[in-house]
Amino acid sequence: VLLSLMLVLYRASRPYVARLGKLSGEKATFVDLERHPEAEEIPGLLMLRIDAPLYFFNVNVARSAILEAVAGSEPRPSSVLLDIGATADFDVTTADIVRQLIGELHDQSIEVSLAQVKGPVRDRMRRMGLMEMVGEDRLLLVDNVLVQIQKYNGNAIGLQFPAHVLLTVTSSEPGAAGAAATPDAG
Repeated sequence: VLLSLMLVLYRASRPYVARLGKLSGEKATFVDLERHPEAEEIPGLLMLRIDAPLYFFNVNVARSAILEAVAGSEPRPSSVLLDIGATADFDVTTADIVRQLIGELHDQSIEVSLAQVKGPVRDRMRRMGLMEMVGEDRLLLVDNVLVQIQKYNGNAIGLQFPAHVLLTVTSSEPGAAGAAATPDAG
């Protein structure tokens, strides 16, 4: 029993951060690129899913993994979308480290949006001043999202969230594609 508990704590302290891509031909299917190399990334947008709840004992590991993913991206992303759906609440340390991460990304002129943010996390973000830093309009509040790749304004990429957010990021590649996200009706 003690060994099992130690194993659970070890795994929880090292959350897996999945880099996501869209499966071609699928309506709204984003998958881990390591498991599905055929999936396509959206140029200029780095989508990451944290596959464990964020707590004081693992948030620094997740922060490092996110910063490494940004540094290893080519071309450099203009926007990062973090899926934090596994997180049900933020403790003070987690909120402080997330604030630091967002500040570091903003310092690099990288916009940050959050997906799958649960109500208690949004409430905690408001109380701790994190919501002002991220912006209510940068939260993707719905579970089912339809994302379609399409051209957007020449060499730009558009990512539109259901909560009336329009995020435009530039790409160095001619004829780059964009993504429009709207609630999935089915």
